[in-house]
Order: sequence, then structure tokens, then C-alpha cells
Amino acid sequence: MERHVSFNERVDLPFRDVVDMLRTQPEAVLGAAHDAIAAVPGGAVVHMAMPMPSAPHDIDVVLGEVTAIDPHCVMIPMHWGHAEGAAWFPSIEGEIEVSDLAHASPMTQVSFIGKYRPRFGVLGTIVDAAGTHYLAEQTIQSFLTAICQHLTELATTDA
Repeated sequence: MERHVSFNERVDLPFRDVVDMLRTQPEAVLGAAHDAIAAVPGGAVVHMAMPMPSAPHDIDVVLGEVTAIDPHCVMIPMHWGHAEGAAWFPSIEGEIEVSDLAHASPMTQVSFIGKYRPRFGVLGTIVDAAGTHYLAEQTIQSFLTAICQHLTELATTDA
């Protein structure tokens, strides 16, 4: 069973500034959480250590190309999975959506909209429903929060 997730954060930055940072500095936006990054055509692959309750685990995050949906919204496809291919770690597919909140200028909303499928079939679904989905959701929320914090830090160092 797939579990759909959606989280939103807001940053006190103009929409165009956020989009420019995501297009030109994806590795800096991800900030200190990454171990190494290598540019690939149309996006970025990030190998990063994600904090987990028991021990840190390496995650591969693949960010696609920033695509304008309309003048006030862009989407960035994203996939992540365990770098070492651990069967217990779910793959997560989704998009980072960046929206101009013109009514609250200069404010931008950064959202993650996606889904993940617990590993191990029916057993994994039962364990996920029993509570491990909170861990997956907390990890995604932390990732989104870190993106917003790094956007704000970049904006203040560029100013």
C-alpha cells in the first residue's frame, strides 16, 4: 500500500529569489546535510546522511529539473532511497513545489507532495500502519524544514 504525504513550510523570501537559488545552487540549498554532490544533466544527485533514531543512514536524493508550472509556481521532481540499497528503507517519490504567496509578499511556500511504499509487502504495510509511518513522515518533514532553513541562510549570506 502506498502512503501519500504532503508537507508545507513557508520562508520569508521572494519567490524569484527562492527559484534562483534552487536552480543555481541545489547543493547549497541542501546545505550541511549532504556528504557529497555531483551535478547530473537536468538536476542533482545528493548523497547525504539523514539522522535516524537508531543510527545515521546514507540516503541518495535525486532532484530533477526545476520546471515552471505557471508564473507563480515551480515543481522539482524528487526521488530518494537508501544509498546502500537496504531493503527496509522505503523509496520516496514526489515533488518539491515552490509557490509564490503574493498576498503575503515577500513569502514563498515550499511543499513536498509525494508517496512512499513500505518495504516487505504486507508485513511492511502492517508495521508501517502500526507506527513506523510516523518515522518516514518525520524524516520527510525534517528534510523540507532543512531546505527552508538553508534557503534563508543562503539569502542572508548573499545579502
